Amino acid sequence: MGDFINFLGNNLADFWTYTGFANATGGHVVMLLIGLFFIYLAIAKEFEPMLLIPIGFGILIGNIPFNMDAGLKVGIYEEGSVLNILYQGVTSGWYPPLIFLGIGAMTDFSALISNPKLMLIGAAAQFGIFGAYMIALEMGFDPMQAGAIGIIGGADGPTAIFLSSKLAPNLMGAIAVSAYSYMALVPVIQPPIMRLLTTKHERLIRMKPPRVVSHTEKVMFPIVGLLLTCFLVPSGLPLLGMLFFGNLLKESGVTRRLANTASGPLIDTITILLGLTVGASTQASEFLTLDSILIFGLGALSFIIATASGVIFVKIFNIFLKKGNKINPLIGNAGVSAVPDSARISQVIGLEYDPTNYLLMHAMGPNVAGVIGTAVAAADMGWVASFVLISLIYIYSHYCFASVTARISAMYAAFVAVAAACGVPAMLVAITFGCFANLPISLTHYGNGCGPVYFGAGYVSQGEWWRNGFIITTINVVIWLTIGMTWWKFIGLY
Repeated sequence: MGDFINFLGNNLADFWTYTGFANATGGHVVMLLIGLFFIYLAIAKEFEPMLLIPIGFGILIGNIPFNMDAGLKVGIYEEGSVLNILYQGVTSGWYPPLIFLGIGAMTDFSALISNPKLMLIGAAAQFGIFGAYMIALEMGFDPMQAGAIGIIGGADGPTAIFLSSKLAPNLMGAIAVSAYSYMALVPVIQPPIMRLLTTKHERLIRMKPPRVVSHTEKVMFPIVGLLLTCFLVPSGLPLLGMLFFGNLLKESGVTRRLANTASGPLIDTITILLGLTVGASTQASEFLTLDSILIFGLGALSFIIATASGVIFVKIFNIFLKKGNKINPLIGNAGVSAVPDSARISQVIGLEYDPTNYLLMHAMGPNVAGVIGTAVAAADMGWVASFVLISLIYIYSHYCFASVTARISAMYAAFVAVAAACGVPAMLVAITFGCFANLPISLTHYGNGCGPVYFGAGYVSQGEWWRNGFIITTINVVIWLTIGMTWWKFIGLY
């Protein structure tokens, strides 16, 4: 009898070592609570339930404690386990292109085709990506990690996963969860920024109804879009190619079954697998780190910058547009590629101030442009393109400063460091950013010491000053970055 009791006791003791209760840590408890919170937000608050329920449940799956030394092959990071096999679609980067195929098959680009200038808003919103990239570099992340973190600002989960799988696989869980979390929180984050940066008069602007787009234009758009974007950045082909292919399936009118499959069963299946495995990848031991906390903070910052950049760009753009062609700045938030949530927010905020002003169709233009812009931004553009982009940000950020000295003090060192991290020759960076300090002083009437004196004389209105200042500055920028860079190369500056 005693032997039997000892046998039973030993086996129960062995059994206990395999249970989750015996292997649980404080980190597991924290992650389980986070998973439950995601599920709560999805069900109770209806925040992106299609995303948060799979991710939240995946967090629960990934944080069930087990004996790591037992060889059970149940963990997502254990080679040969079921979860590990499913996770290869994330690590290998083939889930995101399939998601983009479905997005293309669901997306109507008519708003963008009818008013192409709305594409500029989608481009402006990408400043969130590059802003977060530069801040991440300053915080000590290497360029590869910073690039993967910055893409969170595009509010595009599949793109964030695709890029992080290539640049920073060790940070992919935190980046993916952060990207999808902020996509779900679009209704919470964006409205305060939109109200803060716009006046009541601007919120009431009515835009012209979009023109009717022909079937031929709809068919030609994905073909032309593919050739233009992928010739510019061939590394964006996996995402952009599938996006435009899906759209061609939809708009051709002769492949409805394929389009319906891509936009229905296929994207739903991939969304389930993607959300579940991304959630499961957040094992406490891998996820609860200082880097993860910093990534969440940078993700929020990049999202805020992206939203603000889109709104501010529209405000500046309106200076150059005739009275009947003004754009409502409330659609500036839609430049982030959280389709269609950010466009829907434009509509909701607009209706608060004018119940008859419907902005949704207009907002869809920059919204779908943001999808393309984020995919382009995620591509490797090389140091020349990076230098040009960083220079443009450095120059036109002068709108935010009252003097050249203030801008140099705040930005010169940081931008030099970022450009150097992108591989730009050090001498080229140091000299050109010094020269670019004075280039944009005419943008505004307050951007240099003598500007307020001249403006105060009353001969030139603010609108005329800003319009002419922008034109003159832009002409100089084009000359410096084309003829100038050619000459600098000729004299051996780089």
